[in-house]
Amino acid sequence: MWTTFDALTPFAARLGVTWLLLDRIGMGFGEGMLFPTQHALSSYWVPTHERAFLITFMSSGQDVGSVLANAVTPHLAEAGAWLVFASWAGLACLWCVACVFLGASAPELHNRCRQSGEASWIQQHR
Repeated sequence: MWTTFDALTPFAARLGVTWLLLDRIGMGFGEGMLFPTQHALSSYWVPTHERAFLITFMSSGQDVGSVLANAVTPHLAEAGAWLVFASWAGLACLWCVACVFLGASAPELHNRCRQSGEASWIQQHR
């Protein structure tokens, strides 16, 4: 959801302030799902005694991403504002594809975790 609204930002800006504002509100709704989703997934995937560290690590990714984006975005903007939004949206889409093929909503649904026995260990330490 966030990626869709992010990619639509240049088009919304061309349509006017009202559309741009609606686009940014849509981005806010999408981003608002981030932290609850992180906590929900970590409650399934991460043993209780490791959870605080991992959530801190996951949240710090936003800060690293912001620093990286501030370094890369000016170079993308030289080619055009649309490229900035398309590049970050494309990267997010690649990340989503990787998650679909490599991830699962819980360890007991992940084949390799089940086969290795890690899923049962995680379940015991939730």
